[in-house]
Amino acid sequence: MDERELSLEVLRIEGHDLRSPIANIRSYASMVLARRDALDRRTQRAMEVIVKNADRALELIDEWIEFSRARKGVVELTPAPCPLGSLVRMALAEEAENLESKGIQVETEIDDDLPVFELDATRIRKAVRALLSAAWRRSPENSTIVLRLAPKGDRVRVEVEDRGPPPSREEAERFFDHEFQMLAARRMAPGLDMAMAKAVAEAHGGEVGAEPLADGAVHFLSLPFARA
Repeated sequence: MDERELSLEVLRIEGHDLRSPIANIRSYASMVLARRDALDRRTQRAMEVIVKNADRALELIDEWIEFSRARKGVVELTPAPCPLGSLVRMALAEEAENLESKGIQVETEIDDDLPVFELDATRIRKAVRALLSAAWRRSPENSTIVLRLAPKGDRVRVEVEDRGPPPSREEAERFFDHEFQMLAARRMAPGLDMAMAKAVAEAHGGEVGAEPLADGAVHFLSLPFARA
């Protein structure tokens, strides 16, 4: 076993050790919730919160493992034919609650005439969600975000335009870097999501980036125009 394989195995073991106690807590809370009729409202609510937070903790552990593997050059894809427009709309629906919490309106410009693409639908959907997450976190309340999907040259591009503070050119160039995102995560920014989006895009032969605007920014995901 070489050094790279050893580090991946250590990562797998660490991930298991982190997941196990949280999964057990979630399991016990779910068992208590199964007797919902015997619980008072306060206990029921407490168990629901435990399950919800345990699910989020497990999700964060999985994201950390995925990103750690990506930094070592391992991004496992499960490509399949997928209509990209439907995938973008699904990502938007999954971020709807966060957008609504800030009163943000979303204008969509989605080209539904694009062909079906061969890609890892789950990972690309998460990458689009990362763009949307960055946009709503940066945006002022009751503002508008524009979500676009359209061909651009020999590529297809997903763009999310927001009205947050215009980043400097240096900030825009560093937005998807790991070190920059670790600092951003401490300020409740998207954190690992953006850096992972970069790894996923590159594994598909694409790229991500950010471009400053006079009154905001555009974050984008660009993929090769390859049909399924």
